[in-house]
Amino acid sequence: AGETSTAGSETRVVPVERFRADRDLPEDVRSLLGLLFPTHGFTAPWLVIWFALRLPRMRGWDAFVVPTRAGTRFGPVCLPGMEGTAGWLLALILALKGCRIRGVMGLDMPSNWMALHPGLGMKSVNIITGRARVKADGFIGHILAGETRYAGFVPLILGLVLFPVSAGYLLVGRFFLSKLFFADNGCTGCGLCAANCPARAIRMWPRSRPRPYWTFSCESCMRCVAFCPERAVQAGHSWGVLLY
Repeated sequence: AGETSTAGSETRVVPVERFRADRDLPEDVRSLLGLLFPTHGFTAPWLVIWFALRLPRMRGWDAFVVPTRAGTRFGPVCLPGMEGTAGWLLALILALKGCRIRGVMGLDMPSNWMALHPGLGMKSVNIITGRARVKADGFIGHILAGETRYAGFVPLILGLVLFPVSAGYLLVGRFFLSKLFFADNGCTGCGLCAANCPARAIRMWPRSRPRPYWTFSCESCMRCVAFCPERAVQAGHSWGVLLY
C-alpha cells in the first residue's frame, strides 16, 4: 500500500472478512487487485479459497497473488517457508474470474504457528520482516512498472506432491485443529478474541461468566493468540491426542 500510494495510485487495504464486492470493488476496470494471505497445510486456507470463489467476474482487471509462508531463523541463517500450491491455486481462481495475473510470489514472514512451536524472538522477527519488506517493495515496483513477476514454481511442484496432505487438511484436519484451543485461568472474558476472529469461529459462553469456545469454523490462524491481552489462549496437545 505504501509503494502504490507513493507511485500516485489510490490504494485500499480491506481484510477479507470485512470485504463487500458492491462497496469495495471500484468500477474502474484498470484497477489492480492484490490478494495476500497466509499459507496453511501447504496451500491456501479455506477461508481465502471461498473468498476468491465468491468474487464477481472481473474481466479487464489486473491481479497479483502473494501467499505468506512460515519463515524461521536459526542463528545467522534465515530459512524460507513453503507455500506449496497456495499462490498458484488462487491465481488460477482469479484467472477464471477474468483477471490478468501480473505476479505470483511467496513471501517469508515470521512463523506464527504457536500451537506447534514457541513464538520467534523480536530480533528474528525484525530480520525476517525487514527482508520481506525489501522483497515486497521490489515485487510491487515491477508490477507498477507494467512488468510481470512469477515465482514459486519449485514450491508449486512440491505442493502438488503434497496435495494429499493439503486436501486432508482442508477437508478434515482444520476441523480437528480447532479443538486444540482453550483459555486458561488468566482469561477475563473480555471477548477480544471472538471480536477479532476472521472466521467468526469463537463463541463466548455462558453469559454469566463468558469464556471463549472454538467452533469447527476455526482456521487455526492464531489471531486469537496474538490479540489476547492476558496471553490466556493455549493449545492443548494432550487433548488433541485423546481427540484423535
